[in-house]
Amino acid sequence: MTLKSEYAWLAEPLLRIEGALPRRFFGCDSVYARGKLLLVLSDGEEPWKGAFFPVERPNHAEVLARWPALTEHPVLPKWLYLSAADERFEMLARELVREIERGNPLFGVVPDPKKSRRKRAAGSDARKSVTEAPRSIIPPHLR
Repeated sequence: MTLKSEYAWLAEPLLRIEGALPRRFFGCDSVYARGKLLLVLSDGEEPWKGAFFPVERPNHAEVLARWPALTEHPVLPKWLYLSAADERFEMLARELVREIERGNPLFGVVPDPKKSRRKRAAGSDARKSVTEAPRSIIPPHLR
């Protein structure tokens, strides 16, 4: 699979990791390797234009202290975001990818196991009974 994002160049070092898998993820490009989701690239409008660095919540403070240009994404706060609008985007994004490539354990999240279709259907019925409308995590440019 070829990455489609205008930021695909950023993922190239990670795609050289043995067993790396590029994937489409809600219309974004992503890279999985070493059993983790490592990087997501999005070409939409802010706050969906740049690079997402999946980091487990207990590690947020340490990563944010070292790379203060990252922010918790306003819609997906479980991931850290680097906006392409940041004048240092290219430099910082490359630095972060080098950290991931080196195997920095602070980066990446283990994806939840996939549910069978039957379990997904049962889960969606359960969510319908909730009185509060669910917040969509799909970027607006893809809805």
